[in-house]
Order: sequence, then C-alpha cells, then structure tokens
Amino acid sequence: MTFGRRSVVRAALAVGVVLLWWLNDTTGPYAVFWGSYNFRTLALNLGITWLSLCGSYVALGGDERRLRWTRVLLLNAVCVACVAAGEVPTVLFGHDYRDTFHTWREESWLARATALNKPDEELLHIHWPHTSWEGSVRGNLAALGISDPPWHGVSVSYDRNGFRNDTDLEGVDVAVIGDSFVEGAIVRAGDTFSRQLAVLVGASTVNLGQAAYGPQQELLVLERFARPLAPRVVIWCVFGGNDLLDVTLYEQARDSAARVHLPGTVSQRSLTRNALLRLSIHTTPDPGPSATARAQRGTLRDEHVWFGRNTAPWSDHQWQVLTDTLREAHSQCAPTVRFVVAYVPRKFTVYGDLVTDKGTALQAWTRTTLPAELGAWCQEADIRFCDLTPALRKATLDGVQTYHPDDTHWNAEGHRVAAEAVAEFIGR
Repeated sequence: MTFGRRSVVRAALAVGVVLLWWLNDTTGPYAVFWGSYNFRTLALNLGITWLSLCGSYVALGGDERRLRWTRVLLLNAVCVACVAAGEVPTVLFGHDYRDTFHTWREESWLARATALNKPDEELLHIHWPHTSWEGSVRGNLAALGISDPPWHGVSVSYDRNGFRNDTDLEGVDVAVIGDSFVEGAIVRAGDTFSRQLAVLVGASTVNLGQAAYGPQQELLVLERFARPLAPRVVIWCVFGGNDLLDVTLYEQARDSAARVHLPGTVSQRSLTRNALLRLSIHTTPDPGPSATARAQRGTLRDEHVWFGRNTAPWSDHQWQVLTDTLREAHSQCAPTVRFVVAYVPRKFTVYGDLVTDKGTALQAWTRTTLPAELGAWCQEADIRFCDLTPALRKATLDGVQTYHPDDTHWNAEGHRVAAEAVAEFIGR
C-alpha cells in the first residue's frame, strides 16, 4: 500500500473513532464518566478504539506483518494479564475499589453503611457485629450537586448486635432507639446523643440507632435488643424527615425479592471501572453548584447551608402504622419502664425561617405540622412526648449551628442540645 493510501486510511480511521465517541454519547444521570458516558458505553468505545489502533498498526505498519501481529498479541496479553491481576481482589476477596478511589456514586455514610450491612430476615439489614470502619464520607446533601463538598471523618465500631457501642452491654439504665440521627456516624462516639445523655443523667445508656431504619424496624429493635437489657427508660426517637415514608419503604422491601442491601456488583467494585472514574473526576472541571443545590440552599450567619426534600404529606396508612407501633412499644414497656417519644425535627423545621438568601425551592417550603400532631396524639395515648425543636431553635438563635451545613443530620452541637433537652425532660 502506498504512503498516500495509508495516510487516507489512517485519516478515515481517526474520523471514524471521533464519530464513534461523538455519536455514542450517553449524556444523562448515569453518564458519570466526563459527564458523557456510562461504564458500558465507555468500555465499548475504548474497546473499539483500541481494536482500531491495533488493526491499523497490523494493516498499515512498515515492518513485517508477522512481527506486527506478534507485537500486538503480546501487548494485548500483557494488558489482559495486568487487568486480571488487578481484578483478583474484587472477584475472589470481595474488595471494593470504590473505597480505594473514593468513587462511590453517593459518598454519604447512609449510602456506605447500608451497602455494607448484614442481611436480616426481619430487620432487612443491620451492621455486622464486632466490626469497625474508618474513613471519609461526604455529607448526604452533596448529592444535590454542591460544588466541592467537604469530607467528614468517620470512625465507627459496633457491638455484638451491630450497634454503635464500645462494649457488649449486659444491662443499662437508658435505651435510645432510632435511625441514623441516634447512630450519629459522622460525629465522634463520645459526641453522640446517647453518650452525652449518659454523662448528663449519670446513668448507663445503649445506642440502638441504625441508619435507614423506620418504625417497624425500631419496634423489632425494642423487642430483640432493648428489652433484654432491662432498661428503666426507653427513648424512642421519631425523625420528622422520613420516618413516615419509611413505613412504606419497609413494607415494599419486606415483600420484595430484592429485600436487602447488597454489596455492589463486580463491575461496580472493579479496579478498571473505578480507576477510570477517578481519572474522569480528576480531569473534569468543577461545573459549580447544580441548579438543585442552588435551589435548596440558604444562608445562615454568612455560611451556606443546604436542605433535603420538603416534607411530603403522609398517608392515613403511614400515620396508622406509626401510631400503632408507638402504642405497641409503650405497651411493651409499661408499667415498669418509662417510655418517651422524642421528636427529631428536620433541618428546615429548625433553620427555615432563620436563613436568608433562600433558593427558589426553599421559598415555597412550609414548616411541618407533624410535631404538633404527634404531640397531641401522644397526649391522648398517655405517652410522654419531648419535642426537640424548641431547644434546637433556641440554640440556633443563640448562634450555635446544630446541623451539618452539607448534611441532614446533627453535628456534635446538635447532639449536645438534644441530649440536654431529653435529660431535662426525663429528670422532671
């Protein structure tokens, strides 16, 4: 083949490769590679491009063709061997390269914890007993598209039952039941609500908080883990953000074949995928905050704070399940154990009318009536009710931020304020 023909063929191949990448663009929510490709499309494009390069070298190279074939086959064999060696930890030992490269789709503790949990027939999932985890996570509102969100250090250890306690307890004075607010994974163990409450009331406490739990699971926690410890007081924390929604999510998951949080697929955990994703992250300019992040952002004392979704209306069924669950929990505790419902407000309930420069979404949000309605129901049911909203709002008015700016959960100060409010309530 003449030099001119070779040049034309090479130019045609180059144009073909460019068209391949241009036309095979999958821009959308799953296009996490350079904002244009999902992993399947990226792998296909890379494979075709590589085969085109190899084929053009074999067909158009200047050396003897047999030598060119040998070089190409040897190079491909080395590449395959290197990739296979790198994937051995994933395939044989379950290693997750998302940890190595910090490439989780959502880097929050909620996403990380539930992906690592042990399946449970009744609870659906629970932390593995006697395990620990240390690393860095993003706030769960980073998923809104916050520009360059900070990392939060996490160091957690779990007891024999999979809860965040330093030791295996045989008996306690106070049991605290709830979801991720009670677990408090993105604050130090000593700063959690349950540990600070123990200091304030001078009594032993057990942290029975578990990320992504709702009312039905928390009743099982009371039966399986709290009552055997014979506490004198049970604090049941109801989160106003999603506990009612969790009623439905639990029912759907319980009745589903895919009912537990499973580790990612081999593809999601692989070295190849996550190395490419890390390269993509490093070489993609920061686009700035997304439209959603701007719409759900406000300013509190010259600092940007972000908020999750607006409070959704709850159904009669969700309300019935929540109240039936609380009534059953109270019945199991009575008459020897004091049962207290503590209402944990959403960040917007506390900060909503205190922030300025509200984004367009926040301007349409209103404060929920849930604490008032739940308090009235508890009074009728003769259940002690402690609304933490006033204490958290007072602290905020006094200049104390009680929630992480980029997360829906309390910071260490929020845990302190909540513990002080509950300690005062149960001391009456």
